[in-house]
Amino acid sequence: MSHKPVFLQNVTFSLSHKICFADLNLTIHPGGKIGIAGPNGGGKSTLLAIIQGLQEPTAGKVVIAAGTTFGYVPQQPAFCEGLSGGQLFNAALTQALAADPDILCLDEPTNHLDRHNRRSLMRMLQHFDGTLLLVSHDVELLRSCVDTIWQLEHGSIEVFAGAYDDFIRAQQVAAEQKAARIKQLGVQQAHTKNELLKQRERSARRARANKNENDRNLLGLLKQSSDASLGKQLGSLEESSSALAQARAGLHEAKKIVVSFELLASHIHKGGDYVVAVRDGSVGYQNLPPLLTHINLHVGAGERVALLGDNGSGKSTLIKAMCRVQGIVVGGEWQMPQPAFIGYLDQHYKILNPALSVLEALKAVHNVQDAQLRMILNDFLFRKNEEVHALVGQLSGGEKARLALACIAVQQPSLLVLDEVTNNLDLQTREYVIQVLNQYPGSLIVISHDEDFLNRINIQERYVIDNGAAKRECAAE
Repeated sequence: MSHKPVFLQNVTFSLSHKICFADLNLTIHPGGKIGIAGPNGGGKSTLLAIIQGLQEPTAGKVVIAAGTTFGYVPQQPAFCEGLSGGQLFNAALTQALAADPDILCLDEPTNHLDRHNRRSLMRMLQHFDGTLLLVSHDVELLRSCVDTIWQLEHGSIEVFAGAYDDFIRAQQVAAEQKAARIKQLGVQQAHTKNELLKQRERSARRARANKNENDRNLLGLLKQSSDASLGKQLGSLEESSSALAQARAGLHEAKKIVVSFELLASHIHKGGDYVVAVRDGSVGYQNLPPLLTHINLHVGAGERVALLGDNGSGKSTLIKAMCRVQGIVVGGEWQMPQPAFIGYLDQHYKILNPALSVLEALKAVHNVQDAQLRMILNDFLFRKNEEVHALVGQLSGGEKARLALACIAVQQPSLLVLDEVTNNLDLQTREYVIQVLNQYPGSLIVISHDEDFLNRINIQERYVIDNGAAKRECAAE
């Protein structure tokens, strides 16, 4: 399996609210194993689509030799009722590989995979003899399956040939050097501003002193000489201060996330009452045998519970039943909060209307003044005007996850139900979500294959879904 190199020539892509990347000049060599990394919203998925000819760049071009074939699995494969996210991915991957592609393009492939399927995918990719383009935040995947990193950030790409761990070390060294330079420039800028203030104060003192001079001719000569000298000094200092400010901005200081918004539960259960209680329950789909039976599950006030299990075991179906999603058939005894008191974030962010702007999407669930909405969006990292007014359909997966969480938060639910919430999140946003969830005082039910995430949000009880039943296990110490 071989192909001629693919060339990106001055490729630029911009949206109405931002420039994703500009003037990219890159070469994809046959057999290369490239991991495309970077923050949410930087344009990684768009770049992957442009390389395949599925999306036109705003400027520049991609040169692809005739006969080059691509296999592609997008971040969210076509939805099919009754199939889990992992099952959808495996079906899409099988279809992509069936064409025997020269270049395999995968966008966040491990998002919905359980441990068994993750290991199987990594083994397959390690033995894939074609060219691989992989968009991912999954450290284990990048560590084991790529030999080149494209770091897409601030509109440009840094190409690093080598192992992922070496790339991370190089990034850490660069970050330390950048931080030191920013600090140095900050000290210089503060010193320059201080000198500017001193010069202005000297000018003011001279002006006051000159008012007492009797010799108007001498006063005029002194004023001309003083103004000329002072003007040069002030001009030089102002120019230096501006240059220092521009130099600091050009270093792209890392955005610091400060959690200031708390999820407040408006209907918190007290005492020994269960928020969720299912006794001898069953769930399934209409006109089909039950998918799960013998469900006995209890969630107390403020309790944090994880649902674990293989892809297709029925985890998502179970929480859809809890959230009264249409088409789900339940049996047995169910005690649940009213739908208005349940915040539900599904894998595909169905709470969001892609035709609305970010501000409009939040206003649709929380109709208050725009200024208040802007404050909430600011806490969820939508801070610039162009970010607030961007269309939901143009957001990255991680941006959609943040917006969906904001929409749920303003409803102040007593029960928060999250289905693979860390999918699509870069490391910085993942940390932010963990902090927000740790402030939530209500009950929490989470589906996740991310063990570190479950530990960080202080899961207290775990239910494993296996062979059509839910079995309670003790939380890991």
